[in-house]
Amino acid sequence: MNKLVVNQISGINTLLTGVEEPLTKRQRQILNEVAAAPYEQNESFYYIYRSLSAKAAKLGCEIIKRKPFKQKNDLTALVSALTMLKINGVKLTDYRNDIGKLLDCFAADDLKGAEKWMDSHKSTDRK
Repeated sequence: MNKLVVNQISGINTLLTGVEEPLTKRQRQILNEVAAAPYEQNESFYYIYRSLSAKAAKLGCEIIKRKPFKQKNDLTALVSALTMLKINGVKLTDYRNDIGKLLDCFAADDLKGAEKWMDSHKSTDRK
Protein backbone atom coordinates (compact mmCIF):
# COMPACT_ATOMS: atom_id res chain seq x y z
CA MET A 1 0.00 0.00 0.00
CA ASN A 2 1.32 3.42 -0.97
CA LYS A 3 1.36 5.96 1.86
CA LEU A 4 1.41 9.74 1.85
CA VAL A 5 4.35 11.15 3.77
CA VAL A 6 4.92 14.52 5.42
CA ASN A 7 6.58 16.16 2.40
CA GLN A 8 3.77 15.05 0.10
CA ILE A 9 1.04 16.38 2.40
CA SER A 10 2.98 19.62 2.83
CA GLY A 11 3.41 19.83 -0.95
CA ILE A 12 -0.34 19.48 -1.44
CA ASN A 13 -0.90 22.38 0.94
CA THR A 14 1.70 24.44 -0.92
CA LEU A 15 -0.06 23.77 -4.24
CA LEU A 16 -3.41 24.79 -2.76
CA THR A 17 -2.19 27.95 -1.04
CA GLY A 18 0.42 29.02 -3.58
CA VAL A 19 2.72 29.74 -0.64
CA GLU A 20 5.75 27.65 0.19
CA GLU A 21 6.58 28.13 3.83
CA PRO A 22 9.16 26.07 5.69
CA LEU A 23 7.59 23.79 8.29
CA THR A 24 8.22 24.61 11.91
CA LYS A 25 9.39 21.86 14.24
CA ARG A 26 5.87 21.71 15.72
CA GLN A 27 4.20 21.51 12.27
CA ARG A 28 6.55 18.70 11.25
CA GLN A 29 5.73 16.82 14.48
CA ILE A 30 1.98 17.20 13.88
CA LEU A 31 2.34 16.11 10.24
CA ASN A 32 4.36 13.04 11.26
CA GLU A 33 1.53 12.07 13.61
CA VAL A 34 -1.13 12.82 10.98
CA ALA A 35 0.68 10.76 8.32
CA ALA A 36 1.06 7.84 10.75
CA ALA A 37 -2.53 7.92 12.07
CA PRO A 38 -4.07 5.75 9.31
CA TYR A 39 -1.61 2.97 10.15
CA GLU A 40 -2.27 2.87 13.90
CA GLN A 41 -2.32 -0.60 15.43
CA ASN A 42 -4.11 -1.92 18.49
CA GLU A 43 -2.47 -3.87 21.32
CA SER A 44 -2.73 -7.07 19.26
CA PHE A 45 -0.86 -5.37 16.40
CA TYR A 46 -3.90 -5.35 14.10
CA TYR A 47 -4.44 -2.25 12.04
CA ILE A 48 -7.34 -0.25 13.43
CA TYR A 49 -8.15 1.19 10.00
CA ARG A 50 -8.06 -1.86 7.77
CA SER A 51 -9.49 -0.78 4.42
CA LEU A 52 -7.91 1.80 2.14
CA SER A 53 -11.07 3.93 2.43
CA ALA A 54 -10.82 3.82 6.24
CA LYS A 55 -7.17 4.87 6.08
CA ALA A 56 -7.94 7.75 3.70
CA ALA A 57 -10.85 8.82 5.91
CA LYS A 58 -8.58 8.84 8.97
CA LEU A 59 -6.00 10.93 7.11
CA GLY A 60 -8.59 13.52 6.07
CA CYS A 61 -10.14 13.73 9.54
CA GLU A 62 -6.75 14.08 11.22
CA ILE A 63 -5.60 16.93 8.97
CA ILE A 64 -8.72 18.92 9.76
CA LYS A 65 -8.65 18.07 13.46
CA ARG A 66 -4.94 18.77 13.98
CA LYS A 67 -4.71 21.82 11.66
CA PRO A 68 -1.00 21.55 10.81
CA PHE A 69 -1.05 24.46 8.34
CA LYS A 70 -1.81 28.16 8.63
CA GLN A 71 -4.45 27.96 5.90
CA LYS A 72 -6.42 25.58 3.68
CA ASN A 73 -6.37 22.61 6.09
CA ASP A 74 -9.82 21.57 4.86
CA LEU A 75 -8.82 21.45 1.20
CA THR A 76 -5.50 19.84 2.09
CA ALA A 77 -7.44 17.11 3.91
CA LEU A 78 -9.72 16.56 0.94
CA VAL A 79 -6.96 16.46 -1.69
CA SER A 80 -4.70 14.32 0.51
CA ALA A 81 -7.40 11.69 1.09
CA LEU A 82 -8.31 11.60 -2.61
CA THR A 83 -4.63 11.39 -3.53
CA MET A 84 -4.16 8.47 -1.16
CA LEU A 85 -6.93 6.63 -2.99
CA LYS A 86 -5.53 7.56 -6.40
CA ILE A 87 -1.95 6.43 -5.73
CA ASN A 88 -3.36 3.09 -4.63
CA GLY A 89 -5.26 2.58 -7.87
CA VAL A 90 -8.74 3.63 -6.75
CA LYS A 91 -10.79 5.51 -9.30
CA LEU A 92 -13.78 7.50 -8.06
CA THR A 93 -16.84 8.24 -10.16
CA ASP A 94 -19.80 10.60 -9.91
CA TYR A 95 -18.41 12.49 -6.96
CA ARG A 96 -18.08 16.07 -8.12
CA ASN A 97 -21.64 17.10 -7.22
CA ASP A 98 -21.42 15.88 -3.65
CA ILE A 99 -17.76 16.16 -2.69
CA GLY A 100 -18.84 18.65 -0.03
CA LYS A 101 -20.39 15.73 1.85
CA LEU A 102 -16.97 14.13 2.18
CA LEU A 103 -15.53 17.37 3.52
CA ASP A 104 -18.42 17.59 5.99
CA CYS A 105 -17.59 14.07 7.22
CA PHE A 106 -13.96 15.07 7.73
CA ALA A 107 -14.95 18.23 9.61
CA ALA A 108 -17.29 16.22 11.88
CA ASP A 109 -14.59 13.55 12.44
CA ASP A 110 -17.09 11.08 10.97
CA LEU A 111 -14.76 8.29 9.88
CA LYS A 112 -17.55 5.83 9.05
CA GLY A 113 -19.41 8.45 6.99
CA ALA A 114 -16.26 9.37 5.06
CA GLU A 115 -15.41 5.71 4.46
CA LYS A 116 -18.96 5.04 3.25
CA TRP A 117 -18.81 8.07 0.92
CA MET A 118 -15.56 6.85 -0.63
CA ASP A 119 -16.77 3.29 -1.01
CA SER A 120 -20.01 4.45 -2.65
CA HIS A 121 -18.04 6.42 -5.26
CA LYS A 122 -15.49 3.77 -6.20
CA SER A 123 -15.55 2.84 -9.85
CA THR A 124 -16.63 -0.66 -10.67
CA ASP A 125 -14.85 -0.41 -14.02
CA ARG A 126 -12.07 -3.00 -14.08
CA LYS A 127 -10.27 -1.74 -17.22
